Amino acid sequence: MSVDLRKMRKEERERSKQHRKDRLIQTRVDRRLQGVLVEQARRRRMSVSNLVRGVLEDAFGLADPDVGPLVDGSDRGALATAVADDLAHVYAWNAVVLGKSATCSRCHAAMTRGASALIGLSEDPDAQRAWLCSECGDAL
Repeated sequence: MSVDLRKMRKEERERSKQHRKDRLIQTRVDRRLQGVLVEQARRRRMSVSNLVRGVLEDAFGLADPDVGPLVDGSDRGALATAVADDLAHVYAWNAVVLGKSATCSRCHAAMTRGASALIGLSEDPDAQRAWLCSECGDAL
């Protein structure tokens, strides 16, 4: 009898998993982008999760057509400016061969030891070290 009960509970858990609507997607963001997201969510009185979900729906045209975009054109410009401002302290880029792994400051691509990259030169001692992968460097 207990075997049947365990089997029934397992089947019920499986059905419950199948009925969940939302899926979890995790991503890493740098501190500056996290600050922008938190501030924008606070201004809109919503969670960061809901803000990101809304922006993604807008970006891929999945939002309800009767509802306006979550981020309008002027907000998008502000978000893009905030992202670009992260590298505003860099006054020059120097080509290097990496001695250890690093992450591109623009596209967040992983760069391995021995790869060609650019390092940002800055006079701001508090600024985070800036790296560019070769693709982002070519786009300068």
